[in-house]
Amino acid sequence: MVQNSSNSMEIVKTLSSKPRLEALLLLFIYRKISLTDLSERLHKTKNTMIYHMRLLKEHGLITEFDKKIPGSIKPIKVYQLKADFYKKLYVPFEDISKLPQDQVMEHSKTIFRYNMMLFETIREILSRIQTFYNSAQKEANSLEKVINFHEDHSIPRDLIPLSEAAYKEYQDNYGDLIRKTLRFLEEEDESSPEVERPYLAFNSILPIKDIFEEKSKPSI
Repeated sequence: MVQNSSNSMEIVKTLSSKPRLEALLLLFIYRKISLTDLSERLHKTKNTMIYHMRLLKEHGLITEFDKKIPGSIKPIKVYQLKADFYKKLYVPFEDISKLPQDQVMEHSKTIFRYNMMLFETIREILSRIQTFYNSAQKEANSLEKVINFHEDHSIPRDLIPLSEAAYKEYQDNYGDLIRKTLRFLEEEDESSPEVERPYLAFNSILPIKDIFEEKSKPSI
């Protein structure tokens, strides 16, 4: 069943904001986070973050509740990522050919914007990587620390050029992997709803031939 394209577009638009995107990444990791922590980590005022989080809440991506703290009269505001977040954000790319003709163009806009949001997410993470690795290099001043760092931060980072046939094979294999991973995450949510998720899997196949040929086209 194809998800309502206009709903998907509104959600993607909502996430096309750096503070909201950063807040979402923190919720990916910690599952729950207080307004105070959000404000301090993102260097924004509480009022600013209340505004951004309200937009995420209105689209059903997060929940909000007050938590009592021992010794404090006033409860703190806490945000939590909803379990069905992925389903609300998911845009069924493969179903575009099954849509009525009058919906194809709007759905296509959603897909393009969704793709750009994904790359914006990765760019935001990459912008922090240099600081992370510079700090890690300074601290890895012994053989034991070097080995521990690379064991704890092993990252699949292969660059594999694909033919058209290999592209199809990769897509089929990846489809099986993602379905298994999502099933695992659903089961994990049921048994350990507050477990942290310190890693973000990012998979993409880039049409590098089209990208390079587009750049070399003469401007009209």
